[in-house]
Amino acid sequence: MRSLRRTLSLRARIAATVVAAAVVLLSLTGLFVVRVVDARMHDNVRAEALRALDDAIAQIRNGGSVGVVVTTRVGEPRITVSVEPRQATNGPIRPTEGVGQTRADRSSWEVVGETSVERRMVDETPVYEASSLMRGAAGDITLVATAPLAETERTIRALRWGLAITVPALALLLGAISALVTTRALRPVAKMRAEADTIADGTFHRRLTPTDRSPELAELADTMNEMIERLERSATRQRQFASDVSHEFRSPLATIRGTLELTARHPEAAAEAAPPALGEIDRLDSLVDDLLTLARLDERAVARDEIDLDDIITEQVRASAGNRIAIVVAIEAVRVIGDRRALTGLVRNLLDNAVRHAVSEVSVSLRADHELAVITVDDDGSGIAHEDRERVFERFARLDLGRTRSQGGTGLGLAVVAATVANHHGSIVVDDSPGGGARFTVALPKATE
Repeated sequence: MRSLRRTLSLRARIAATVVAAAVVLLSLTGLFVVRVVDARMHDNVRAEALRALDDAIAQIRNGGSVGVVVTTRVGEPRITVSVEPRQATNGPIRPTEGVGQTRADRSSWEVVGETSVERRMVDETPVYEASSLMRGAAGDITLVATAPLAETERTIRALRWGLAITVPALALLLGAISALVTTRALRPVAKMRAEADTIADGTFHRRLTPTDRSPELAELADTMNEMIERLERSATRQRQFASDVSHEFRSPLATIRGTLELTARHPEAAAEAAPPALGEIDRLDSLVDDLLTLARLDERAVARDEIDLDDIITEQVRASAGNRIAIVVAIEAVRVIGDRRALTGLVRNLLDNAVRHAVSEVSVSLRADHELAVITVDDDGSGIAHEDRERVFERFARLDLGRTRSQGGTGLGLAVVAATVANHHGSIVVDDSPGGGARFTVALPKATE
């Protein structure tokens, strides 16, 4: 069933749904109408039989003749009155011709018991038969009035056949109308899809322009245009990223290549050429690590373990010891839920960035603030201008001040920090440090106690 739904177009699914719904609703309505009409017509025939019986009873009480066929009106229904000089019987007495006529005083006849109405077959014809037992001086008589049902049943059969033909025809008509209306309604969507196919080929500068300015299509066009803009920005960033990666790899590779060529021509210079080449290899290694980390973070491939964040900060501060920059630490014990390796990279990159740009001192603090673990890293460097505080987290972003290869940065450290913070549902803010440099404040959700 699911595979069938996938193969059917939206127009076909809507038409099929309309046909099915119409069949169900019209069938239920038809059955209800048939039942109501059938009940009403049977009630009418039953009432005619009772009225005819009442007329016969009144005729007898008024001194009319009995023992012969009595007709109260021309045509149907016929009322048959039969007389038999015997005690009251349990059922109606059939018409008997040739019984002698009797005149009776109108006050001598009384109806005994209740009038009964039953559906019977008389000469293979369905009728309603109303009967009453009357008692008088001449004896007991049973009056029987019959009203035919043949015409009623023919009418009901015709109504059923009519519904059997009409319901499918109406359902198919509604399905065809719905298919036509859906086709007309989807025509602007088809045009938008064709435009989207063209844009998907790489012409991101184009935008969707719906021919039908209905609110729904306008909202769809606006949403898709926003998506196209995001795709355009993403494609631009990817192209820039590829260009930056190739540039970052080309420079150290050129240095290593030059070193190898130099040592090939002058083996005696190998000792002097090796350290710069090893430094470039370390740079490449760091760059590859950062790229792999970003790829892992982009895939949301992070663990969810309970981590002592203060232990990570202590380890990374200890690893940075011995540098020319003093590191002042003020931390308290705080636990978070996350990926230990990713959080270690976050702290390491924040410290490396601060040490690289500090003049003499870096301050690191960790505190619990309600439901958050807050890390603050300050340096006393030149700081970051307001207009650059968002761009600093972009990949391979290099600011005008203090962002050179000579200082060892790959341009990915703060991008790794931002991706790690996002994956841990936290936030990061850049502000001015009290020491005059930059302050990075990271807030991460605490582990529940």
